[in-house]
Amino acid sequence: ALVAACATGIMDMETAFGFLLAHWGVTAKVDGKLPLHAPQMRMIAGSAGRPVETQEALSRLYWEKVLSEELNSKKGMESLYKLGYTHFLQTGPIDDTDYRGDLFLSSGIQYFPSVAEIDPWRTLTNTLANLYCLGLDIDWSGFEQGNSRRKVVLPTYPFQRNYFWCETARPPQEMPLQRHEAAGEGHSDHRRDIPCEVPASNPLDGRITNSLIKTKQIEYCLNLDDVPDVKDTHGVLHVGYFLEMLRRAVKSIYQTTVFHIQTINFLTAVIIPESGAVTLSLALKEKESGELDFSFFSHQGDDNWNKHVQGTLQLNNIDTSPQNDAASQAEIISRCTDQYSGAQFYQQLQARELFLGERVQWLDQIWSREGEALARLRLPRSLKTSHEYEREVHPGVFEACAQLFHAALSRSRDADMRYMVTAWENFVCHKPSLDQTFWCHVVLQDGPQRDGQLKGRFRLLDENGTVIAQISNGVMKGLNKKREDAFRNYLEASEKAKERKSKSKIICDLRELRQDQWRGYLNDYLQQVFAPILRMEVSELSGDEALTDVGMDSIMGMEAKTRLEEELDIFLPIELFIVEPSIAKLTESIIPLLAMKPSQGEKSEIRKAPLSAYKMDNHSWIVHRKPNPQARVKLFCLPYGGGRGASSYREWQAMLPDYVEVCPVQLPGKGNRMEEKAFTDIGRATEILKQVLHSELDCPYAFYGHSVGALLAYRLAYKFWSEIDKKPGHLFVGAYSSPTILPNPVISLAQEKFKEIGYDEIPDPESLSSITLEKRDEIAAALLSTVGAGLELQRIFLPTALAELQMVRGYNIVDKVLFDVPITAIHGRIDDKVREHEMNAWQELTKGPFTLHTLPGNHLFLHENQDQEQLLELISHGV
Repeated sequence: ALVAACATGIMDMETAFGFLLAHWGVTAKVDGKLPLHAPQMRMIAGSAGRPVETQEALSRLYWEKVLSEELNSKKGMESLYKLGYTHFLQTGPIDDTDYRGDLFLSSGIQYFPSVAEIDPWRTLTNTLANLYCLGLDIDWSGFEQGNSRRKVVLPTYPFQRNYFWCETARPPQEMPLQRHEAAGEGHSDHRRDIPCEVPASNPLDGRITNSLIKTKQIEYCLNLDDVPDVKDTHGVLHVGYFLEMLRRAVKSIYQTTVFHIQTINFLTAVIIPESGAVTLSLALKEKESGELDFSFFSHQGDDNWNKHVQGTLQLNNIDTSPQNDAASQAEIISRCTDQYSGAQFYQQLQARELFLGERVQWLDQIWSREGEALARLRLPRSLKTSHEYEREVHPGVFEACAQLFHAALSRSRDADMRYMVTAWENFVCHKPSLDQTFWCHVVLQDGPQRDGQLKGRFRLLDENGTVIAQISNGVMKGLNKKREDAFRNYLEASEKAKERKSKSKIICDLRELRQDQWRGYLNDYLQQVFAPILRMEVSELSGDEALTDVGMDSIMGMEAKTRLEEELDIFLPIELFIVEPSIAKLTESIIPLLAMKPSQGEKSEIRKAPLSAYKMDNHSWIVHRKPNPQARVKLFCLPYGGGRGASSYREWQAMLPDYVEVCPVQLPGKGNRMEEKAFTDIGRATEILKQVLHSELDCPYAFYGHSVGALLAYRLAYKFWSEIDKKPGHLFVGAYSSPTILPNPVISLAQEKFKEIGYDEIPDPESLSSITLEKRDEIAAALLSTVGAGLELQRIFLPTALAELQMVRGYNIVDKVLFDVPITAIHGRIDDKVREHEMNAWQELTKGPFTLHTLPGNHLFLHENQDQEQLLELISHGV
C-alpha cells in the first residue's frame, strides 16, 4: 500500500519509511512533520475495493490503520477489473496466488510479478519484457545502471524469404565506343568521359548490335537530360521508359507496333547518376512458340552486367479495336465518394516518405474508396508533349498509373509503406486520339493482400471512356524508409567502388606486416567493417559469433561484400555470407585469397571436399530449436530441395501452440552444412536420421516434409513405425507427388529440362568436377532458374540439387505392408510442379486416416508470404 502511495504522489519514500518504522515499534508514531499530499492519480484500496478519497490520503491515522489491517488485494483487483483494467503489476514479495486463481482463470487478466524469492532476476526481466511488448516505455538505461551488459541486435529480415540478390549476365558483343559531343563549336558536354555508344537520333531508340546469334541486342546510353522527369524520381528509371524502349525496339526490328506483353517483371532498379550516364542493353530472343523473351541489363564495369527487367511478349498481326465504356467513369465516380486534388494526393505520398517532383505529378483529380481509385491526368507543365513518343503516350503516364495504387489503399494501412512496381501481366496499349485527356482506373485485388505487397489492375482511358492501355494483374512491392535507405546505400557503395582506383589503407598496412601477423590485424579490421553495418559497437561484436545471429541479412551481407572486395582487391564468394559466418571464419577465408588471388575459373570452386563421415550429435542435425520440456509432441520438419535448409522452419515455433516443440532438421548440403556432401541414397539417409533422432523420442512425435523433404519424411516415418516401439503419431506432407507414382513427375520434368540443353539423363553430382564452368552454369540455369537465386547461388546449390534428384530417381520401393500412421497431404492450388490428384494418391500408403487440404499458394506455400499461417493451423489441429 505504501509503494502505491509513493507512486501516486501521496507521500515520498522518507515518509513511507517513517510509517513503517513506527508500525514496527522502532520509532514513535509519525507526527505532522512528514508531509502528505493529494493523490496525482487514482489509487484503489485493496482492503475496501474502492478508490482512496483525498481526505483519507491526507490522514496520518488512515495509513496507520492500513498497515494494521490484514493484506487483501483481491477486492481492489476485482474493483479495477470491473472498471475495465486487465493488466496488474505486483510490487511486493507477497504470494497471493491462492486468491488470484479463480479471478484470473475466468477473466483473462494478465498478472506480472516483479519480486520473487526464487530466481528474482529472471522474474523481473520476464516481466519487463512482457510489459515492453505491451507498449510500455521501459527505462532500460536505468535498469542496466551499475551493470556491464552486452546489447544484441536481433535479426529481422533474414527469415522473411525475400529476394534481393542481383543476377548477373554476360555482356553483349563488344562494340566500338564513341564520345558524345555537344552541339556547337565541337565542345564536349558533361558526358564526354562516359564510355557509351550514343544513338544517332532519339536516345530511346538505342543502337542495334549486329550479331550472328539469334538474340537481338539493342544498347542505350541514357543520362538525366535524355529522361528529364527521372530527375524527380531520384534517378530511378520508371516503368514507362522500359515500355517505350521496348516498343521502339520491336518496331525497328520486327516492323510492327502491335503486340501485347504477357509478363514483365522488374527485378532491381536502374538508377541514373546525377552526372554521367548509364549503359543499358535490351536482349530480345525469339521462342519456337513465336513469343519473344526480353531482358534489360545495365553495364556495371569490366564483364559484369546486372539484370533489371525480364518478360515475354506476343507479336500480333491485327490491332484489336480498343474497348469503349462511356458510362464507366460516371459509375466509378458515384462509387468513389472520397474526392481530393492531385496536390493533396502527393502530400499524402510525402507522409509515406515518397517524395516525387513536379515532373512526375500527373494526377490532377482523384476519386477513391478502399480498394478502388479513379484519377484524371494532366501533362506536367515542365514536360514536352507526348507526340515524340511511340503511341503518342508519354512514358510518365504509366508511372502515374502505378502511383494511383496508393490512392486505393485504406488511409490507415501501412502508413509508412510505399509501393513499387514489381510485375505486370497482359499489358496492351492502343494509339489514342490526339490531344485527349487521360483517365486511370485502379482496382485492387479482392480478399486479403499479402504483407508488404499489393495486387490489382488498371485501365488507362481517354475522355470518351475508350481503353488506351490496361493490365490484367499488377504486383506492387512495399518498401519502408529503412529498407529503401539500405538498398540505396548498397547501390551507392557499388558506384563508389567502380570509381575508386587507388589501393586502400588496409592493403598498405598488410604489406608492412609479416604474413603471420595478418590474422589478428584482419580480425580487428573486419570488426571495424561489420560493426557500423550491424549498428553495433565494435566492443559488442564477438569474433566467434555467427554474424547472422546478431542481425546480418542479405543486404547487409552484400554491403559488406562490396566494401571488402573493394578495399582488399579480392573476390569473395557469396557463399561465405550465407553459411552463418563469423569474423574468425571470414578471416580464415580471406587470408589465402590475399596470398594468391583466384583466377576467374577458380572463383566458383569454393565447395570443400565432402566429409568422409557425418557428425552424429543432435545439435548438428536439429537447429533453430527452442527446447520446451513441457511440450506434449515434437514436430520434426524436413526441408525442400535445393540449398534452403532448416531455416525455412525457424519461425514456426512462435506460431504453433506451446504444446508443440518444432525440431527443424538440417540436412547435409544445406544451410550451415553446405560444405558437406548431400544424401544421394534414401536408404542411407533414413538410417542415419534414425540413429540421430532416436534419442529425441521422449514424447509423441510427428513429421512434416515439404517437396523432396516429404519423401524423406515418409520413409523415416515408415522406418520408425516398422522398427521401433515408439510409433510416429502423424505424417504431414506438402508439395510432393505420392511415392506410389513412379517415376516421380519431378524426375520427368528435370529430364525434359536437361534434354533441352543436350543431356540424355540427369547429370550425376560427382560429374561436376570434370566439366567446364560454362557447362556447370548451363546445368544450374536449367535446374534452378525458378528458385529466385542469382548465378553465384545457383552454383552453390547445384551439387545438393543434383544429389536430391539422384535420391528421388533411385527410389523404387514398394512396401508389402501398409503402415497405419495418419497422413495429411497439403497441396498448393497454383503449384505448377505437383497436381492435386498426385497429392491425393498419398492415401494409398496408409491404412490410417487420410486428409487432403488445398491452399491458395504455389509450390512454396509454406513461406510467410504465402499460406504459412493456414498451413500451421492445419498442423496444430492434426497433431
